[in-house]
Amino acid sequence: MQKLKWDFVFTIMLVALIGVGFSYIFSASSIFAMDAFGNMYYFLTKQVINIILGIVVIIVVAKIPYQKIRPYIPILNLITIILMSLPLVPGFGVSKNGAERWINLFGFSFQPSELAKITIIVTIAHMIEMRKRLGILNNLKKGIGPILGYLAAYAALLLLVQKHLSATMLIMLVSGTLLLVGGINKKNIVLLSSVAGGLVVAAIALEPFRMARILGFLHPEDDPNGKGFHVLQSWKALGSGEFFGLGLGMSRQKFGWLPENHTDFIMAIIGEESGFLGVILIIGLFLILVIQGILISAKAPDRFGLLMGTGISLLIFFQAFINMAVVSGMFPVTGVPLPFISYGGTSTIILMIGIGLIFNIISQTKK
Repeated sequence: MQKLKWDFVFTIMLVALIGVGFSYIFSASSIFAMDAFGNMYYFLTKQVINIILGIVVIIVVAKIPYQKIRPYIPILNLITIILMSLPLVPGFGVSKNGAERWINLFGFSFQPSELAKITIIVTIAHMIEMRKRLGILNNLKKGIGPILGYLAAYAALLLLVQKHLSATMLIMLVSGTLLLVGGINKKNIVLLSSVAGGLVVAAIALEPFRMARILGFLHPEDDPNGKGFHVLQSWKALGSGEFFGLGLGMSRQKFGWLPENHTDFIMAIIGEESGFLGVILIIGLFLILVIQGILISAKAPDRFGLLMGTGISLLIFFQAFINMAVVSGMFPVTGVPLPFISYGGTSTIILMIGIGLIFNIISQTKK
């Protein structure tokens, strides 16, 4: 066990984002919570519990030197793969919004694809570091090939079992950027891009609902009560906020107009109540958090820590970017929550594992 240390800037940005999350989860969910559960604090209370559990997770993860994780990476992958396969087993799979991406364990709903994000980042960092040390990273057979095979196996699980294209794209973005940081050459960059592009095209072609979703994204006004409903209502929320917003708690879209307004579309409520200024401030908080996370990772005592910390920082960045792109209509509607702000148990606690790993690096480098 090691002594837990903190980075002031990183910690302040994290606390600020969590605080924003509490405020807007309550504002966005209070009407629905009162209607559905008779308690306007229902979702806020559950999120407070999620954050408390997340803080415990941060402390535990940060105190065990991250180098000790490496021998257990195969076991971590085995557990993740088993959990991702459980939705196919009767009695374990839970269907939400037409997708079976959740499992029920001891009365708790859990989304295994969230755990897969951390598992893959840790594993890819390990694989890159080991091959870089041996000088075989750019060797197709022994270096880049096994890494691509590993990513393809997880992509197949995500696409075929959980039908989760957004999680697949997120993982590919983070993994591809880590490979660039790790030092792959131009030839392998082309190979990686081709494989990723092929997977996306195949995933869209195999599932007609994805093509319908893309068409709805391109022309939401053609189906205002169907495929275009989410984004059109999101635009109304963002447009209503103008520059300074309507004021905290004054959203009109939360009265049953905007679906998922306390989860995937919470940024639209923020834009409605805090305006363009509030949105820019939150983007600034995310950018400072991510940049500080990368700077912390750059000081890690080894390449494995550098790649792992950078991967977690990139996960936060790409997830926030995709969420905001969906809310603003620049990306097809998909289930990607806004880190630390959207309501959610699995996504919050798994992200806290990643934050714990960054604090782990801080604890080994900060003096």
